[in-house]
Amino acid sequence: MAPDTETELWAWLLFDAGIKTYTAKQLFTLLQDKNISLQELRQMPHSEMTAKGFGSYQSTLSQNPIRKESISAIRWNAPLYPQGLHDLDIKYKPALLFFNGDLDLLARPIIYLLPGETTPPTAELLAGVVELLLDGSLLPAAFTGSPQERILIDQMMVNDGEALIFIDRGMDRWTPSEEIAQNINAGRIIALSPMPPGTAASPALNPIIQRIGAAAANRWVISSNLEKRAPADGLSRSTLHLLPDNVPGTPQLPAVRTAGDIEEAIHWINNSFIPDEEQTAGQTEVPVEEKLPPLSSASALQILEQGGTVPEVLRQRLLDAISKKDLPNS
Repeated sequence: MAPDTETELWAWLLFDAGIKTYTAKQLFTLLQDKNISLQELRQMPHSEMTAKGFGSYQSTLSQNPIRKESISAIRWNAPLYPQGLHDLDIKYKPALLFFNGDLDLLARPIIYLLPGETTPPTAELLAGVVELLLDGSLLPAAFTGSPQERILIDQMMVNDGEALIFIDRGMDRWTPSEEIAQNINAGRIIALSPMPPGTAASPALNPIIQRIGAAAANRWVISSNLEKRAPADGLSRSTLHLLPDNVPGTPQLPAVRTAGDIEEAIHWINNSFIPDEEQTAGQTEVPVEEKLPPLSSASALQILEQGGTVPEVLRQRLLDAISKKDLPNS
């Protein structure tokens, strides 16, 4: 079946035209710089192609593009393509992101729950943070198969909200769980993969996909005490590091706020999500956040109630904290 859309033409050039991926990306960059679509370029006379700087691609573009399957993917020049991915070197930046779900969810700020083993106290605190993130117009994200994904899905089953899952293989090789499939069909989850169709899962691919997930996000949440460095070298995002265990000597990362309880996490959420219009596209450095005074449980509950309904589990947790602070010698 001949491709009839720009996205399918991109997929053909990347995977079926017989050229290197890097060469295809260079062509996409040149097309974007000159504001020309691949469809328009293929229809140009050879003399015009050469005059516009595309002469070296003539033999490739003269092929009859054939693809065996339709695809659901977003190009890197599309409005909903995560802006943070433009921070990556062209070698790592996916020209296409394959998806399953409601693409409009990508218009929301993405908060990546960095993958890693976690402790029971940290997992409990992360569940409370995810509860808060699901209650706002945000898009918490997790890597498939990680403990953070399990916590995210569990919270989605009892709370409103939407989420993003990064997949570790080609989308055609992925079979979602019943819970995830239901949420995809309901428009509450979008799954993304930078891997082309036919790609099998491999531990060797995980660091690449996790780097892409980290770059795509506006904010990071660390819930593993084993995290010793930034998840994507050369990138920086405002980060919340959950530390209920109070582990001594925990390494500090750029632009990181630590949180030992839900109150401190609430403070970060309230102060972190400035409208993205105030950030420039392609921004790679985030200043270290100013140390703010701790937020009391009573103040946290008041702030949440002003925003709407407070999840009952979170309300009870804050009320318990208020009661404890009212006790003598507490």
